[in-house]
Amino acid sequence: MVKSISIGFGLLWIVALACAVQKPMAPSAAGARVRGFVVDELGKPVPGMRLQLNDAAASPNSLGLRRVPTAKADSTGRFSFEGCRIGHYLLSSELPEHYYGDTTFEFYRTRPPLMLDITYENQIIDGLRVVVGPAGGDVRGEIQDGTSGQFVSVAIRMWLVNEPKAWVDLGCRYEPFRQVVPSGVDFSVSIEAKGYKKWTYSDPGTGKNSIRVAPYGWKSLGAINLIRDP
Repeated sequence: MVKSISIGFGLLWIVALACAVQKPMAPSAAGARVRGFVVDELGKPVPGMRLQLNDAAASPNSLGLRRVPTAKADSTGRFSFEGCRIGHYLLSSELPEHYYGDTTFEFYRTRPPLMLDITYENQIIDGLRVVVGPAGGDVRGEIQDGTSGQFVSVAIRMWLVNEPKAWVDLGCRYEPFRQVVPSGVDFSVSIEAKGYKKWTYSDPGTGKNSIRVAPYGWKSLGAINLIRDP
């Protein structure tokens, strides 16, 4: 059976051609297998891409998210999940050091993700072709007490302007931050810390409350001075 699936992400878009090969594995093998390869939008392999099969019924922000062990693409872009259990899964990928965010989160998606059903223990799903790109960019800054200038431990939330439910939460503890973000879309940033007033991004020149970056581009938020909440 051949499935043709097109899925896109703000930071990644994926065009997946899934050829589900229904054949039994050797009796000694434990669990199902999921195999495929990753290329960029130009068709070149993407070595090192990390992929994961997430429990589709769980929230990506849930600490209880059940995952099959993460697979990593080799030098030719090929990957393989071994010993998968029966279930309904969401296939996601990430390589933040090369500006590909974790597509488990809707913040990095623009279309529905690739879903996989493993229906029996010795199932083999082979030939998944995952195309990623364009790459994203990043935002960076330093968050400090507006009076003392000391770094502050905070919670950072980013969300898509046109889809507020597509968000991601981050933690930053007493140090400058750099976070991969989708390219070519408008998103907003807010920061909260105990004992301080909530901070929301606003461009000092235009007053615009959203940010957009180009692929491999970046936006500096500079020194963010939090004001204590009396």
